Amino acid sequence: MVGDKAWVAGGDYNVVRASTEAVRRGPLDNEAMNDFNNCFRASRVDIPVATESDHCSLNITVLPEVAQEPKPFKYQHFWSQHYLFSGIVNECWGKEFPGHEMFVLHSKTKDVRKALKNLNQEEFSCITSRAKEKQIELDEVKCKVYDANLDPSMLMKAVNLNAEYRRLSDAERQLYQNKARM
Repeated sequence: MVGDKAWVAGGDYNVVRASTEAVRRGPLDNEAMNDFNNCFRASRVDIPVATESDHCSLNITVLPEVAQEPKPFKYQHFWSQHYLFSGIVNECWGKEFPGHEMFVLHSKTKDVRKALKNLNQEEFSCITSRAKEKQIELDEVKCKVYDANLDPSMLMKAVNLNAEYRRLSDAERQLYQNKARM
């Protein structure tokens, strides 16, 4: 799964899922088999027709996601550019927690992390599709601006949409840059 979309990459991987599937004789690479199987852990793969060839068609059924361990928190720089960011951090950091200094630090950090995850979910989830939708909406308004003979209210709407589109596309770009660094 990539986001909420299922995907499949096809090709000749020169590896089998199990030693019983091997046509050729000789040593098998167990690490390669494990890597290959991990790619299909959230799916069921059936071979409809057994052949002597090591090339065949597959039926792949994507299974519902099973509960996974929570992902580690990773700070995204583009959050700091959001107008709510400073208020969220200040509110969380300003809370009083009883206990030892390290416990207080841990509690405040945990509170900030939870609030930033919520901000990310509310403002930046499905960012690619949201940026694309905003671009389409902006293009439509631009056409209306020209049709309305530069009506000031339409111009202001176009300016606001352009700012929102740039914010989303910048955040999307930064997100993919961060993923590329991993």
